[in-house]
Amino acid sequence: MTGDVYIGGVDYIYRLDKDLQLIYNITTKPDDGTDNYNKILSINYDDHNLVTCGSYHGYCQIRNLTDLSVLGTSDIYVAAATVDDSTVGFVAHGYDDKPMLYVGTSKLGNFYHGEKAVSGRQLEGTIFSTLSGGTVHETNVDIHTSYQQANSVIYKTGFSYGGFSYFLTVQSLGRSDNSYISRIVRVCQERNDFYYDSYTEITLKCNSSDDMSNNLLQAAHVMKPASDLAKSLSLEDGQHVLFAVFAKGETPQDLTPLQQSAVCLYKITDIEQAFSDAIFGCINQGGNDYKLDYISGSACPGIGGIGHTVKSFTNQPYFSLALLFRRSAQLVLCIDMSMEKILYPYTPFWNIPIHILKVHLRQRLSAVEYYNHYLQSSTVLPDITFDTVFHHVYVLSQYRITLSVTQLPDERDITPAYHCKFGGIFITPAVQSGNALTCDTPLIDIRPNIPSGQDSVAVQLSVKSMETTIEFVHTEFYFFNCSALDSCTECVSSNWACDWCIYENKCAHESSTCAEDDSSKIVVGENNIFGGSGRRGRHYCPYIEQQIDEVLVPVGLTVSLVVNAVNIPDLKDNPGYECILRGYGFEDSTSATRYNESTLMCDAKEYHYNADTKEFKVSLIVQWNANYIIDNIYGYIVTLYDCSVSLDCSECLSTVTSREQLQCGWCVSDNSCQIEQHCDYHWLPQDTTHNCGNPVIYEIWPSSGSFEGGTNILISGSNLGKTYSHIDNVHIGGRNCILVEERYTVSRSIECTTDSADIDMSGEISGENLNLASTRDDVTVYIGTEICNVTSIGNTILYCIPPESQPIGVDINGTATDNNLPEVMVVVGNLDFFIGYLSYMDQTSSPNIILIVVSLSIVAFLLLIVIVVVIVIYQCKHIDSERKINDLRKNVLNMDIKLSDIKDENTTDPRGSEEELQTPVSKIPNEGVPHICITSDYQTLQPQVTSEYQALETTLISREYESLQPCDVSQYQSLNKPAVTKQQETSNYEEIGRSTSDTQPMGSK
Repeated sequence: MTGDVYIGGVDYIYRLDKDLQLIYNITTKPDDGTDNYNKILSINYDDHNLVTCGSYHGYCQIRNLTDLSVLGTSDIYVAAATVDDSTVGFVAHGYDDKPMLYVGTSKLGNFYHGEKAVSGRQLEGTIFSTLSGGTVHETNVDIHTSYQQANSVIYKTGFSYGGFSYFLTVQSLGRSDNSYISRIVRVCQERNDFYYDSYTEITLKCNSSDDMSNNLLQAAHVMKPASDLAKSLSLEDGQHVLFAVFAKGETPQDLTPLQQSAVCLYKITDIEQAFSDAIFGCINQGGNDYKLDYISGSACPGIGGIGHTVKSFTNQPYFSLALLFRRSAQLVLCIDMSMEKILYPYTPFWNIPIHILKVHLRQRLSAVEYYNHYLQSSTVLPDITFDTVFHHVYVLSQYRITLSVTQLPDERDITPAYHCKFGGIFITPAVQSGNALTCDTPLIDIRPNIPSGQDSVAVQLSVKSMETTIEFVHTEFYFFNCSALDSCTECVSSNWACDWCIYENKCAHESSTCAEDDSSKIVVGENNIFGGSGRRGRHYCPYIEQQIDEVLVPVGLTVSLVVNAVNIPDLKDNPGYECILRGYGFEDSTSATRYNESTLMCDAKEYHYNADTKEFKVSLIVQWNANYIIDNIYGYIVTLYDCSVSLDCSECLSTVTSREQLQCGWCVSDNSCQIEQHCDYHWLPQDTTHNCGNPVIYEIWPSSGSFEGGTNILISGSNLGKTYSHIDNVHIGGRNCILVEERYTVSRSIECTTDSADIDMSGEISGENLNLASTRDDVTVYIGTEICNVTSIGNTILYCIPPESQPIGVDINGTATDNNLPEVMVVVGNLDFFIGYLSYMDQTSSPNIILIVVSLSIVAFLLLIVIVVVIVIYQCKHIDSERKINDLRKNVLNMDIKLSDIKDENTTDPRGSEEELQTPVSKIPNEGVPHICITSDYQTLQPQVTSEYQALETTLISREYESLQPCDVSQYQSLNKPAVTKQQETSNYEEIGRSTSDTQPMGSK
């Protein structure tokens, strides 16, 4: 209508003028970043708009022809949702003479293979839906599910003619034969076409002069022929012809074409007759010869059958002989029938140059090639067309590069003299102009992939002389992708010619692709030599300034954040800004307001996080339009913090665990660490002179250790000091425990190492007044359920010998203890005193110790023999002495009985001793080895014994109390003295013997 050229590409639609200068472009890329390949681009001349469809879910839009803006869209699957699956679409008249979009597609996404393979879709009302309901039956045809497979039907092109819509396809014959053929399909555009029952197919064949069949359709075009050709074809005025380009597959089952092509001409009247024959055969003959087994609902009942004619084809192909046949070439088609000329640009082959052929059609089967033009491109796409006055032809090709080679031999007489070689992937002819060589770059689908996270990939580029076959120029060539760069700073500072489109938040190879072509809304790349000289470089990018001060935000407090930035865009009608705080497992956001191009205010908000840490660092991100990000090149950090992570006063007020900038303090009113704003009353700051509560110990571990020292003791609790300097010392059992500073944790734990303790290996139990009313025979010591044999008992100390091996971890009743150690219990009469738990020190024998024990055993055995001999000699002398000792024992027993009677008579309150015995018993103190003593009950008496008795006294005490020491007995005098009158006392003394002042105390020897 206007002479403008519309081009659909990947993620973009372009509007160019007749000189191919860009007028307008718009992106079709969805918000999720998926590439959107254009599938349908057709002008609706009735309504003056543009219909476009892409691979992104197969969605379509109706667009304004001027600015390409979207006038209408829907979420209906229309086109193939993949890059490789074919789609053909065009706008033509439909029901009630209203425009409709006719679509042929082999796939509608991953789950819609074959659904609505051919369809007519509304462009008014519920746009892009098929018609259905009432007197209208659904305007679509489906491929049968059993026939759905890759490349079963490939749609090549389509057109409208004489009230029908036509599609040209390449398809396999059927389920039993995978050979490929070419067919033409049509459906009726009128309302009375029930369920598109008019759907009919016929097979097209194009044979060369040697009767070779070319089975793969490549391109086709319908036009009205000029008068001379129309006359030779016996065509009436207004009748059209179909030109089609065919190739031959490498095998009948292969879609890869051989390097040869043929052009065939078909009269539309003959094609219409072939369709009529197919319909007639379906109606009159019926059967499988006219049934389309791969089309759902296809049936030919024949005369007398039930139903009506539905979806038929003829197995009789429509033949045509080739007007033109070229070997080593594949052709695409562009026709100027007004001049009876056909243009045949070659399609790409490896190492084959591209030419445009001009052919003059004299008559039906006569064509003369009269011009061959070399095209400076390695590839030509099928979509080529003339301008409105047939003066120019528009050809789509790939990118080119120009190499400057010094002292390049002039070989322009050889065509082509040089080739460009891109690694091992592509070779293309080069055009020489002086010392410059121009060659095309490889096709996109054969270029090497750019690694993820990078913006370019390099290949080796060389120039090869076709005369000498020598590669004489080598350099690196980079394929780059500006869209891989997702920030303005990265984009404009890259090594490539990349520009940043501010209001589209994207990096583009050319700023002309930005929707906003205002130079104030584009940042030109620093290495883009073709860009303008205006806003160039990273300092024109929108970005957050580097923060000067730390940003601290307490949890639970409503705060606003002020962000300093540069070049903040004025969004006007666009969605506003948003501040996002993002960290590990955390994200929270709030809206923001732009005050000017350098100041942004994040709205007041209360933040919380779940991490068990006092401080939690997060990144501040400013975005707009849902996912457009303002550059954060310096890494703006916000520190969220929670004072309540400190569990006690000491930890809260310690400057080690809570730095002063956080302003944490102890809230006495609710016993928690808070900022002052969260405390009701009585808030203590860190510099307070107020002391926290007393230390609390939760656990001391381990509960036992070697008497030699060196055991690391961990004391866990709370309020164990604000700093290490607050810990004066630690004593365990009266012994110093050496503090380990580097293992101190504020308020929570102290670690120290025990000092050595000189402790006898026998059991020692301490208390008070232990022997006032009991003897060793009255006391039983249990270690678990086993007995610790009591050897002596004094006023403050009781000695017992524990079992040789560690008793099991139970109490006196045999119940298992929590720490797996045996319970120590002292039983005096019916009173029980719990002492604690006992753990033996591990003593493992080494082989050397075993050898020593064996050696000592041998020596002991020899000594034993000697001792036996001595004893035999001594035994004879001992028999006489034994008699005398027995007599003395009887005397001692009588003295004990008398003494017991005296003590009983002088006891004024029998309950006193029991009360004294109930004095609490504590654990063993580690204060050195105590002296063990025994108090003699006879020190206040004067025993009258013979010299034999004295010898016996010495012998008995030496045997039983050899290791004991005498002790002070003054505290027992009142108990041991008999409460009698002086006269009775004198009488008793006379009866027993001498006065006590002359008595020698029983001591240890």
